Amino acid sequence: MNILPLILTFIMVFTLSASLFMDEKRSTFAEGKNYISYMQTERRLKNRLEAKLFSKEAAPSKKEPQEKEEKPKNLNPIDYKSRRVGAHLSAMAKINIAPLFDTPSLKEYSLIYETAAKLIKNLYSTQTFYKEKLEYQLLDILIAAGKEKKEAHSINELFLEVKELQPIFYKILKGTLHYNTQTKEGCPPLEDFILIDSQTKAKPIAFCFASIPLLEALFGSEITNEILAKEEGKWAKDHKHHTVTKEELSTLLQSLKQSPSELLELLNFSRKASPKKELTHTDPKTKICIKKPL
Repeated sequence: MNILPLILTFIMVFTLSASLFMDEKRSTFAEGKNYISYMQTERRLKNRLEAKLFSKEAAPSKKEPQEKEEKPKNLNPIDYKSRRVGAHLSAMAKINIAPLFDTPSLKEYSLIYETAAKLIKNLYSTQTFYKEKLEYQLLDILIAAGKEKKEAHSINELFLEVKELQPIFYKILKGTLHYNTQTKEGCPPLEDFILIDSQTKAKPIAFCFASIPLLEALFGSEITNEILAKEEGKWAKDHKHHTVTKEELSTLLQSLKQSPSELLELLNFSRKASPKKELTHTDPKTKICIKKPL
């Protein structure tokens, strides 16, 4: 009797069982790690929220005015990082598509619509689920849902209204924990770049805070690179972040034979950050990010 096939069968079964066991253990470990990270991140965020609420309620203490000592400027070489780069940027780094839910002038509607469409294409054109004209199809669905649900304050609230493209929209909405729009790594969540704010419809883009993908959708890569270069040049002088002014941007657009008047209509050049409407906390290890409304 040849027992070799039986022994080989036992070895194969044992190998398969061991492999499945290790995969299950690995999956359980990763799940537990992410769960613990989520709970810790949520706890830290709640602590920040409670501290913020307490500081609002606490009576301000009267302190005698003290003369501020001028600190010597430290201009040692340090790495420059634009405030327009990064994940989970502030709300002012996004484009506000709330005006598309009303009936603005044809020119204004077209500018906002095309900028938002280019932004979506720039963010997701390298993803496997992307197909031609997906950005227009998705944007039309969002606009239709936004007109029906006027009380919506975020893209998340419109998710249940979107019956078409729901699997794709879910991927776009959630994205991945790790992403880099410059190197096209990962899948950025759409809510990191588009917002719905019905209270500030006049100027849908805050230029001084706009993200790089948004600038590229509005001006193209050539002008965006010029803007970033000018801002880095300003920073090199005193190691403080300075944005391109309205006059400098207008001159730049004219030098590259672009009409500044139409594009400038969409931009708010205020350098004052608006009050935060949500608080975020990101775990540095797992990159899990939790957002809470204020």
